[in-house]
Amino acid sequence: MNGQMTLFETETPRKASKDFGEHIGGARKEEWRSRGLALCDISIMNSSEKVKFITKENIWKKPNYEQMIESGLPVDVVYAIKMVRDGIPSKPVIFYGEDDDPKKVEARQKNYIRFVTLVRDAIKDATSVEDFIEKETSVRNQIVDLERSTTYTKRAKQEYYGLFPTKLVRALWADRSTFSKYKVEIKKKQFGVKKEDKIPSGWKIEFYAPDGFYSRSRSGYENNTYFIAKGYSIIEKNIPSYEEALRQCQKYAKQAATKSSRKISSTPKQLEKIERIGLPDVRNGRDMTGDDFLKNFKIRGGEFGNWMTENDAQASLNMAYEAFCDFAYILGVPKSAVSFGGKLAIAFGARGKGSAIAHYEPMREVINLTKMKGAGSLGHELFHALDDLVAKELGLSKMMTESRKHDIPESVQHVLDVMQYRKATEDEMNDARIKKISSAEKIFRQIVDSVFAETNLSEEQKEKRAELITDIMNDITSGMISIDGTTTDAIEALSSYKKKVTGRIISKDYRKDLYRAWLILKEAKTMDYSNLKLETSYKKESVKMDKCATKDKFGYWSSPVEMFARAGACYLTDMFKEKGAVSDYLCGHSECCVGSNTTRDGEIELVYAMPRGEERKAINSAIQEMIEDLKEKKLI
Repeated sequence: MNGQMTLFETETPRKASKDFGEHIGGARKEEWRSRGLALCDISIMNSSEKVKFITKENIWKKPNYEQMIESGLPVDVVYAIKMVRDGIPSKPVIFYGEDDDPKKVEARQKNYIRFVTLVRDAIKDATSVEDFIEKETSVRNQIVDLERSTTYTKRAKQEYYGLFPTKLVRALWADRSTFSKYKVEIKKKQFGVKKEDKIPSGWKIEFYAPDGFYSRSRSGYENNTYFIAKGYSIIEKNIPSYEEALRQCQKYAKQAATKSSRKISSTPKQLEKIERIGLPDVRNGRDMTGDDFLKNFKIRGGEFGNWMTENDAQASLNMAYEAFCDFAYILGVPKSAVSFGGKLAIAFGARGKGSAIAHYEPMREVINLTKMKGAGSLGHELFHALDDLVAKELGLSKMMTESRKHDIPESVQHVLDVMQYRKATEDEMNDARIKKISSAEKIFRQIVDSVFAETNLSEEQKEKRAELITDIMNDITSGMISIDGTTTDAIEALSSYKKKVTGRIISKDYRKDLYRAWLILKEAKTMDYSNLKLETSYKKESVKMDKCATKDKFGYWSSPVEMFARAGACYLTDMFKEKGAVSDYLCGHSECCVGSNTTRDGEIELVYAMPRGEERKAINSAIQEMIEDLKEKKLI
């Protein structure tokens, strides 16, 4: 298709084109999301899904503690239930040496499900302190090896080994005294208090009364009023009621929490049009089918979401077909290679994941593109697929960008290095040298001052001391003269002069300290700064993007996995530009990774979480070398 295509039409939702190829499958979370994961649910999971989904959160979903209290349960009982749940390990414990044995891993996973289910069902319905203590006693008898346990050491039965940490032991051995402690913790943590009634963390509301703790005289304070404090600072005083003080406190906390940076959404805007220019008409004017994907790309299978109309599904198939052809064209591989040995599957609006417009699922090796906004992100996801599927071909348990350096091809490691680090300029090398030497000299002088200070010395003695210190600092070739190798001629000279002036030498331990400081200074002066590496702007800007983008986990934008995929999409865009071509469905979103910050001066600062300038050229070159290397190794 040459020219433009407008995005999808809107029709009454109905089932679109049929799925094709192998059934992609996947854990049917809707079947156990509400009731909790059970043993019967894992039979349809593959090993990767078991690792991901067998967790405490999926087996025993975090209860709504506030709702439990509102229903009439005592707050200390609800807190006790929380402490038990918090004490359970978040996932199965797989011990060293077992991770390579699928049978042992599966046994640990099944025992973990049994363990969490047993504890959950035993105590989740406790209605009073007495009831809780009775229920916890019952569950203890089922999970604890009573013969091997002592008064001080509680041992779980063999099948539950590793699932009984100290935190859980304390929670399951709760008695009356424990509940007394809970009452103090509940008040301190404001457990069970509605969100709108909580005092923000780090803030205080105190009552000022004539006979109270704060009764000592304070200028400007009125008796029987409240004041708001943060740390040692009084924010507002003389507030007539607690309710008003709470509202004001929450207001101040909200203002303080508002960061100076301007938040932006990480989701790129939907492309208004899809252009494909300067590339051959690979469809020959006809609509593509799932069979075309199976035959030409060896795609493992394809899915369509229920809300994909026939027109949407057909448009997606046509544009995705062209994009896969374009990807093969840029990589210089046969069309059949874009599925990475027939492993890759494709889905259109069928496997949504939060607000993501597109995503790659390593567990099922499938790329999903949303109905409306996924256009433009296929290239990004294909680089995720390359990262994952080549790693699996190498026998790795993680993506290449998450694996150890010596486990991945040098060409891949080179891409990661070039993305994150660059060679320093001459000026930067000089600055680094000056800074390192200055820091080392400062440390050395501090040690000298602590053992041989200028205090009470004459001017002549000060000059001689300074001369001897300079001799040590300028000595970069001196050999070690002591048996244990912890001193130099110049250091011994300073020690001898101290004895002459004060009658005491520098002690052996302090001479060792001086020697170590001298070694650091010597290294700073003699080290080779010509190979100094600094973080790239791409890395720095990606870190900034983590701070200014909304709803993103810490480190998402600056993770090697995401930096690799974004760099890959930019590489595709640039390769098309060199050929005077455009393939928007494949990589139209490559230039959309731009955010903004508001500086302290109130100015808007743009953040570019994508390679630019000379760095981009270097990364493109490294990616090209990587592709050729992987092709030569028959990994793509």
